[in-house]
Amino acid sequence: MKLNKKLLALGATVVGVASQAAVTADPATGVLSGSIDTSIYSSGIPIVIGFIAFTLAATAVISLLKRAK
Repeated sequence: MKLNKKLLALGATVVGVASQAAVTADPATGVLSGSIDTSIYSSGIPIVIGFIAFTLAATAVISLLKRAK
C-alpha cells in the first residue's frame, strides 16, 4: 500500500510540474480566475478516447459471439 501512495505522489508531482497554470483566487469573494494551458494533454486525449472506444467495441463483439452459440 505504501508503494501505491508513493507512485500516486510521484504521478501527481509530474503532472503538477508539467502543467502550466496561472490561476489566482480572490480572497474576498473566493472566485478563481486565470487560465490553464492544456496543450500538453491534447495528444493524450484522443488516445484515451480511442482506447475506451476499442474496449467497448471489443466487449460488444465478445458479447455478440457468446449469444451466437
